[in-house]
Amino acid sequence: TTAVKATGGVLNRIIVNAAGTTSTVALYNIAAAGCTGTPGSGFVGTLATTTAFSALEYNHTFTLGICAVTAGAAAADISVLYR
Repeated sequence: TTAVKATGGVLNRIIVNAAGTTSTVALYNIAAAGCTGTPGSGFVGTLATTTAFSALEYNHTFTLGICAVTAGAAAADISVLYR
């Protein structure tokens, strides 16, 4: 679980540097203080991260903060681009 951005912003893209095994990243619109474990609110969506060297365009506005929770048998190595 990672607080990508502590305040509101726009999540532009997630880049999968190395694919994971049955891996995903769940995104939450939640302030950094609540970005622990699996947040209980603010769920936005889940993206598969099983294809290496792929870019997942998102361009979604987060009003509170951007929280990412990775999961899977082996988590992917991802980069998150935001503004």
